[in-house]
Amino acid sequence: MLEKEQQFIGFKARHRYRANNNAGQTIFGEMKYLFDKSLSKIVTSYDMDCEEYKAVQIIYKQMLGEDVVLESEELDNSDFHK
Repeated sequence: MLEKEQQFIGFKARHRYRANNNAGQTIFGEMKYLFDKSLSKIVTSYDMDCEEYKAVQIIYKQMLGEDVVLESEELDNSDFHK
C-alpha cells in the first residue's frame, strides 16, 4: 500500500486527564497531540473520546487490512436509523 519511503514528520503524544468542569463534576478525557519535528509547536490535536475520531481509526485499520471487531459501545449508530 505504501509506495513511497516513509518520512519522519514529528512526534505524537497521548494525554489522559481528570479535571473538574464548571459544575464541579469530575470528568475524564483523552487527547492525542501531534508535534512538529522540533517539538516546538502542536500541529494538531484530537479528542480520542469523540465518535468521529473512533470511526476514522476503524477506517484506517480497515484500509491497512487489519481485522476490526466493533463492540456495541464503540460507535453509537442510532443516528443512521433516522
